[in-house]
Amino acid sequence: MQGTFAGFRTVCNQSEHKELESTPISSNKINVGQFLEAARKNKSFSFDIENDPSLNWRHAGFDILGMSVHTSGYGPFYLTDKSEITQILQLFKEPVLCVAHNAKYDIIGLIRSGLIDDCPLYICDTMCLVNVLDENLSPSDIGLKPTILREFEHKMIEFKDAISDGLHSQKFVEYAKEDAFWEYELFLRKKQEIDRDPELKQYFFNVLMPGMKAFIDIRSEEHTSELQSRFGISYAVFCLKKK
Repeated sequence: MQGTFAGFRTVCNQSEHKELESTPISSNKINVGQFLEAARKNKSFSFDIENDPSLNWRHAGFDILGMSVHTSGYGPFYLTDKSEITQILQLFKEPVLCVAHNAKYDIIGLIRSGLIDDCPLYICDTMCLVNVLDENLSPSDIGLKPTILREFEHKMIEFKDAISDGLHSQKFVEYAKEDAFWEYELFLRKKQEIDRDPELKQYFFNVLMPGMKAFIDIRSEEHTSELQSRFGISYAVFCLKKK
């Protein structure tokens, strides 16, 4: 497995605690060089993939429609140009924290679409982070939309509304950008919470995230099925609550 636990903690500790604006407003014209510079400075960025709802990463020939990204002070952006996406994905191999909500889906999707070969070096799954910070939440409470509504009193765009004008409409672009924005906003808030509990922070960074990396470091659906069958595990295992 790439990266050390100590290095993982270092990257997380260096990530900024800045509060973001309350609404994700930006141009969708990204300067990739500027984004990379900002993400490296912040030691973190969020990402979220979008795909045709009729397919998922278990289907042969799976491909993504685009990827939204955000970092403090720059974004959010929705990218459909594969060359731009590939440049952003350089960050997966660097000491930069890659933030996503239910990261398994996004990372496996990127692997299955051929855009990456391995898991990011450092991951923060905000769904797991929300779960370990509040053991009373039910599975239906830890999705991104209910979490943002509960934490920020902001109602996010629903998928059914986003696709009403088509998968390439401006409405869908705003939907995609909103996901990346609020994932990063949630990360900044929850990181401050877990920083106040050293024991829980150690559990999250030393056990859950490296464990999740081991689970999703795969290259084929067959490998996924084999792991689940052999060990009787699912992604939820890595979101178990601390006893």
